Amino acid sequence: APGDPFASYARRIEILGPFGTGDGPWLEESLPADTGFPKRGVAVDGRARKVTVRSRARANDQHAIPLLDPSRPESGAHYARWRIGVSNDSTGFVEVEYPGSYILRVDGREIARIDPVLKPCAQVQRFAVRLIAGNHEIVVRTGDNSQNSLALRMVDANGGALPAAREIEPGEDAAPTEIGRAHV
Repeated sequence: APGDPFASYARRIEILGPFGTGDGPWLEESLPADTGFPKRGVAVDGRARKVTVRSRARANDQHAIPLLDPSRPESGAHYARWRIGVSNDSTGFVEVEYPGSYILRVDGREIARIDPVLKPCAQVQRFAVRLIAGNHEIVVRTGDNSQNSLALRMVDANGGALPAAREIEPGEDAAPTEIGRAHV
């Protein structure tokens, strides 16, 4: 069987949503998980109902993961959390591929706020980070209807996979080493 051609991309992320009032956009609206992801199984008030964290994997022939729940494809702002560990202090880039508006946080610290309507930009963006050895949380909060898929990966200066980074499976003990230990 052939290997995974997208092995450097996030394989599994945790998703929470939808959120938002009215018809959006919701980039500037304060939402429940802005202060942190709830624990698995804890329900929070969503857009039209209570929502809980769910895990979603990408197909081996895809590099991106759809954000909407296939059993209830309700639109609204969503959070996507990807947890990684780095074996040694590393400098690299968080690569985000998403065509809509979003906020990127690493270990709770806002790294970027992208709104292609107000400031047109490429769908793929890279953001420099310095990560200390240990575990880290990368969270993307969408500000649109989340109708598109999201792709995440950690890359080096040449665009290749960051060698020190490994994905942490949802449910695995992966508390960040210390919130705010990523540096931009």
